[in-house]
Amino acid sequence: NKYFGTCVCVAGSTVESCPDSIMRPIGEIVLKGKEDDVFTFEPVPGETPTTYSVADYATAYSQMRTNDPDAIESFRVLSENWPDDPLAAFHLGRLQSGETGARIVMDEK
Repeated sequence: NKYFGTCVCVAGSTVESCPDSIMRPIGEIVLKGKEDDVFTFEPVPGETPTTYSVADYATAYSQMRTNDPDAIESFRVLSENWPDDPLAAFHLGRLQSGETGARIVMDEK
């Protein structure tokens, strides 16, 4: 979680067991020392202000996942509108440093 700035991360298999929960995709995470990735999500708490747009994050994430060059602008706008959102800032930083896609290879534990 400290890597992404999130409080909770869950695997895709957990998401399948929670159909009524709102989840934001974090990425296809490859843990240090591993080769296989785990599709990972962040649960969105029910007390999150309704003004936060989970749909806007989903659009930006989809753009990033498909290597759409508009993803960097979408995450920039999210980060400006929601400066307390560490996950949007994390992805913006990745894109600004030249990374692409949703696969995140972690180099630390």
